[in-house]
Amino acid sequence: MAKRALVLGGGFAGLEAAIQLRKSGLEVTLVSNRSFLFIYPTSIWVATGEVPFKEVCLDLPDLAPYARVEVVDAHGRKAWTNPVWP
Repeated sequence: MAKRALVLGGGFAGLEAAIQLRKSGLEVTLVSNRSFLFIYPTSIWVATGEVPFKEVCLDLPDLAPYARVEVVDAHGRKAWTNPVWP
């Protein structure tokens, strides 16, 4: 039986923690209250109207296969991915 980890929060730290735990051999589930990772250093350009909000966000469901983690909605309504990793 594989060891599993649960990471709460899909921000920079939560995603990085999930990636590092996965690299160490654990099966990882990341729980987030939003379906995107907001790239805070670029937020100044949103405030000035130079860049739309959607262009400074990355979809967690799109990142999950690369990170090899399962991403779940914090309210338990859906799993954005159901990976089967080799």
